[in-house]
Amino acid sequence: MVKWILIVVVLLGGLLGGGGYALIATPLGSSLRASFEPEVTRTEVLLEFPEVGDLTKTVSAPGAIEPAVNVKISAQIRARIIAIPFEAGDEVRASDVVVRLEADEYEARLEAARARLRASEATLEGELAARKVALTELGRIQELFDTGDRSKADLDSAQLAYDRAEAGVKSLQANIETSRAQVVEAQKDLANTVIESPIDGTIVNVASETGEIALPGSDATVTIMEIADLRRMVLKAQIDESNIAPVHEGQSARIYINAFPDRVYTGVVDRINLKRQVAPDGTGYFETEIAVEVPEGERIFSGLTANTEIEVQTYRDVLRVPSQAVVDRRIDELPPELMDSPHVDREKTYARIVYREVDGKAIATPVETGTSDRTHTIILAGLGT
Repeated sequence: MVKWILIVVVLLGGLLGGGGYALIATPLGSSLRASFEPEVTRTEVLLEFPEVGDLTKTVSAPGAIEPAVNVKISAQIRARIIAIPFEAGDEVRASDVVVRLEADEYEARLEAARARLRASEATLEGELAARKVALTELGRIQELFDTGDRSKADLDSAQLAYDRAEAGVKSLQANIETSRAQVVEAQKDLANTVIESPIDGTIVNVASETGEIALPGSDATVTIMEIADLRRMVLKAQIDESNIAPVHEGQSARIYINAFPDRVYTGVVDRINLKRQVAPDGTGYFETEIAVEVPEGERIFSGLTANTEIEVQTYRDVLRVPSQAVVDRRIDELPPELMDSPHVDREKTYARIVYREVDGKAIATPVETGTSDRTHTIILAGLGT
């Protein structure tokens, strides 16, 4: 292609020197002329007027939707599960029985504890009577000793008998207290064979089945089910540590749940965890809970991923333009007349430029910019007011 052009240029030079106009006037000449004329490229642009209005600065963060209250139900005793009356998705009320455990063993333990208590109480009655006799005898010997009718050895023997009776009573009283505690413990264990819901809510997960052995503990492996209040949902957002400073409790937020792309939920910052956490990629963040305003009758599933925009500051009556209208240009490529603009910092590499329409032409204009939101940028200087 390059070789062909060079040849054409040479031919044109010779022809133009001696009547080349005739060639240019022909169809071939017109075609050659068109091939050498630069093609004009037109770019469509959108014109918008700068406007004075409000602009709200936001902080964005990802997170997950979770219930504000989520209760893990596990057993307090070791026993076989004999009934789970509800399934995942069912609504429950506080005090509804959600799990029943086998109670035979614990009923037997309670009866045994009560029997021991009754036996100890019966024995105590005999010991109390014996102590009363020993006390009476000690008083009688003391009187005789005072009159010289009994020896010191007799008095000591009576005192020893009373002390033994007193010790026996105290020992039995201690045994009775232990037996009563055992009865209370057995009653508690028996009561724990019936597990009730502590809250009004929805069963979001059932991890066990009838016939399995329930084990006590708080580990996830022993959780029988989870109950959550889905009427009160929160977004647990991970706010980057570089953006956390302007975030405060009570600020409004917009929430975008990935599962509902056409919906925008609102919320309020409810709590900010003051301890820095580290994500798997090594970045630091602060977990922040945002209370989600769920419309009446609507249910949001637990665990949904979402993003939020927290409104941290609102600027009133500022000059703003669409953010797409603000571009960065290398300062060393600017026309000389623009490099002298007070809004061009020659110590930097780039300058902020806005193109103005003047008499049908796009005029590059250096500007100073402020905060941006999702769509607009504040113009601090360069465009006037």
